[in-house]
Amino acid sequence: VLKSTTFFHPRNMNTLRFIIISSLGTLPFEYISLYAEVKNVNLLMLNRVLKISQLPAYLSDISSVLEDKGVIKNLSIQRTWKLFFAMALAGHWCGCAFFFVAKYEALK
Repeated sequence: VLKSTTFFHPRNMNTLRFIIISSLGTLPFEYISLYAEVKNVNLLMLNRVLKISQLPAYLSDISSVLEDKGVIKNLSIQRTWKLFFAMALAGHWCGCAFFFVAKYEALK
C-alpha cells in the first residue's frame, strides 16, 4: 500500500523529515513535570534543539529569496549575512551556556 503513494517517494523524504523534526521540536514535553516528579524541567525542553537542524535550510531559503528579488547581488554580501547569522547563533548558544552554568552554580 505504501509503495503506491507518491508521498514516500525519495524526493519527498526531505519533506517527511522536516515534518517529523518540526513535530518533535514543538511538542511540550515539559508538561510531563505536572504529572511526574521531575527535578530539572529544562531537560524536557531540549527537544526544541531539534529545530536547529533546519536552520541551514531556512538560511538558504532566505538567501535565495533575497537573490531573486535583487536585494543580494554580490556573493560577498551573501557570505557576510551567513557569517552574521552564524555568529549570532554562536553568541546565543554561548549565552545559554553561561546562563546554565550560573544557574547550576547558584543551586549548589
